[in-house]
Amino acid sequence: MQALVAQRTALELDLRHGLQRQELVVYYQPVVDLRTGMVRKAEALVRWNHDGRGQILPLDFIPLAEDNGAIIDIGDWVFREAA
Repeated sequence: MQALVAQRTALELDLRHGLQRQELVVYYQPVVDLRTGMVRKAEALVRWNHDGRGQILPLDFIPLAEDNGAIIDIGDWVFREAA
């Protein structure tokens, strides 16, 4: 249990640093109207390319960011990047 807490704490700190080091990347996923086949909009999806661990899945860092409040900073960053 202590090891899990230590891993989570390290990942939380890495996430804060990852924001500062610009390790987050936005990918755009088209949303297609199936009736016409036309792209109607795009979703901005955030990914984290950790400097030492490689790509970290959103499933692993988004809940952590929601728990510690970093999701606000991530959301602001994604909006600025997408806009």
